[in-house]
Amino acid sequence: MICRKCGSNIPDGTYYCNNCGEPVQTNYNQQPFEYNGANNAGQPYGYMNVQNNPFAQQYNSQAYELMIRSKIDNAKTMGIIAIIVGLFVPLLGIVFGVIGIVKINEINIAFPVSYDLQHSIKSTRKLCIAGIVVPIVLWILIVFCYIALIAVMGVAYDQLFESFSYVG
Repeated sequence: MICRKCGSNIPDGTYYCNNCGEPVQTNYNQQPFEYNGANNAGQPYGYMNVQNNPFAQQYNSQAYELMIRSKIDNAKTMGIIAIIVGLFVPLLGIVFGVIGIVKINEINIAFPVSYDLQHSIKSTRKLCIAGIVVPIVLWILIVFCYIALIAVMGVAYDQLFESFSYVG
């Protein structure tokens, strides 16, 4: 199999590229149940077969870290888009911020990762939260400014009519 991202050769039965960490698109088909206690290959169902069990793949720390970094980059992009778009269309900024948080929460740290990677996950989560908070605060400020503008115009309107009532 060839990696669609970096073009390197991927052994059959692996679920992530050992070179770049890109997930491999495969169809996971569960073996049908047989009453003799074995699967189609004649192995017991508890047997760790890489092709039939995605958790039997050997742990490769470099590929795992690259996979996590790519997910962090995707979430970070959503957080930045949320802040920028949120300045103009607050509701859309909130949506992008929520998508970023969902993407960062998809990261399952099953194996120990470096402090740098943990810090990057936390800072990206904060960026996505800021992508939600900034549009909400902006929305509140716009509503208060609009209310203040209506109040000022109402006072000016009343003063204008009071000055005309004294003339006549």
